[in-house]
Amino acid sequence: MTCASGSRKECATWLSAVVLLAACSAGCGDPDGYSPELRYPVRTDPIIVKPPTTETAVPDRPGVLPIMNMLALNAPNHPLHSMLKDGPPLDPSVLAPNDRAVLQTTMDELFGTPLVPRTAGPDAEFNLRLREELDQTDAKLATGSLLYRQHCLHCHGLAGDGRGPTAFWINPHPRDYRPGLYKFISISDPQGREMRASKEDLARTVRRGLDGTAMPAFSTLSDEELSAITAYVIHLSIRGEVELNSMKNFLTFPAGQRTWDNDKEMIQSWLPTSGDNWFSSQQGAVVTPKPYPKAYESEEGFAQSVKDGWDIFKTPGDKQGGDCLKCHTDYGRKAQFRYDAWGTMVRPADLTLGVYRGGRRPIDLYWRIHNGIAGSGMVRSPHFQPTTKDEIASGKDRLWSLVNFLQVLPYPAMREKYGIKID
Repeated sequence: MTCASGSRKECATWLSAVVLLAACSAGCGDPDGYSPELRYPVRTDPIIVKPPTTETAVPDRPGVLPIMNMLALNAPNHPLHSMLKDGPPLDPSVLAPNDRAVLQTTMDELFGTPLVPRTAGPDAEFNLRLREELDQTDAKLATGSLLYRQHCLHCHGLAGDGRGPTAFWINPHPRDYRPGLYKFISISDPQGREMRASKEDLARTVRRGLDGTAMPAFSTLSDEELSAITAYVIHLSIRGEVELNSMKNFLTFPAGQRTWDNDKEMIQSWLPTSGDNWFSSQQGAVVTPKPYPKAYESEEGFAQSVKDGWDIFKTPGDKQGGDCLKCHTDYGRKAQFRYDAWGTMVRPADLTLGVYRGGRRPIDLYWRIHNGIAGSGMVRSPHFQPTTKDEIASGKDRLWSLVNFLQVLPYPAMREKYGIKID
């Protein structure tokens, strides 16, 4: 067995976790859960400060994650070696021993262990909100932890880092929950706001899976089980955000140059910051489409809307278009691989295939255009909705026109019927 792209130290840590989990399944601790000795590990992989801008025609090799450790990035033949000059990652492996120790201890106090997870700080009122608004009760997290171990850990990893044993071998790679960033959300994401996913958004992804990926649909799970898994994913995300922000502070400000008085209190302070972002997202309004234009209900009106959507798709942004071909080159058929906010390789969708990871329903396409796809480079475009009196009086809706065009695009016979020529 080999540890792809990892240092010897990381390999040893990873293999130890695998052995411990294997031993646990053989009867140590809770026979249906984790060993009581198992703890969430402190992060060792690089923290992306600025996503790489490199593009390539091919994805990363099977068994390899592009940004795994600083040792790999320092090799001159690494495809992202130039990133060390343009936007170098922060390296958690150089965290001072004292800082790592206080981080591990404080994180254990705030978030417990995989066997006995918790999400709670020293503020009783805040902890009540965590339980009531984000389902962070000890009982639900314990159930969610068990279900996560059974269904999710092998891809998403013990700490939700997207580095489970199978993660290296599938493309696209599983989601890393730690930044609190999610692609497929239904709630409005105002510019500059730290929006997180809603519980229903997360449950929908688990329930339906993601087409075109290794994420299956867990449609046989009960609503209670889905709720428990969702609560546990939120737990891992909040934990990951607290760890991420704390590490950024430690690595940016060495001992003797810090603006805070107490390291433990600094770490604890990130819990309400992350929690408030999650609270806001549960209260955020789900994007409700403008009423479907009556003019589009006739065959002639629908045909015109498809052509309008095609025009918007092709037209550059400086001419009031969507500028979609800029990323979806040749409608996605010739799009290049690039790096997302997590440091993994992605490619703008080939829209001629009709495979949409966030769902193929009209409302799913509407949400993707309106909200964009966080972390991927897909920008949000709510401005395509009619807002002015003239736009409303026209009886047209540019956003719905784009949705109609996308529904026609994958089917050659329909493209011919509506005069869409892409070849």
